[in-house]
Amino acid sequence: MSLTDTVTILRAGGEVITGVSQQPFASVVDAARHFGLRPRGDAFASVTQEEAFAVLRLVLHHDLAHGHEVMPEERASSLADQFLNQFPTQGTSYYTNGEFGRKTPGSADGPSWVPVTDATFDTGVLVLSQHSAGCLWVMDED
Repeated sequence: MSLTDTVTILRAGGEVITGVSQQPFASVVDAARHFGLRPRGDAFASVTQEEAFAVLRLVLHHDLAHGHEVMPEERASSLADQFLNQFPTQGTSYYTNGEFGRKTPGSADGPSWVPVTDATFDTGVLVLSQHSAGCLWVMDED
């Protein structure tokens, strides 16, 4: 079973965009457009590989709307690793659209983000390497 199928099945209830393109993109906006996200340059912040992992682990582990567990943390960590390990560690850039899973000061109301889909809640990680790009994006409704 592919990573896409596994994530989609295990994270039932929301929508997931996941994929890898063997073509590199000049910018995160171009990659966002390719994967069906709104190509908003102001939406995407650069993060480290460790932060990208934390974002993915959180959004696979918990529902974005209510924080309910979607899958065990160990499984979420394994899937996040599987996704990120498809890319070389050198020369790879990671982007996300908000504070989910990141150690940033959020408001008392929770993390903030810039929507790049029509969903009530959306976040994930775009990965850009020299020879490929990837997307693992989660969307939930309230």
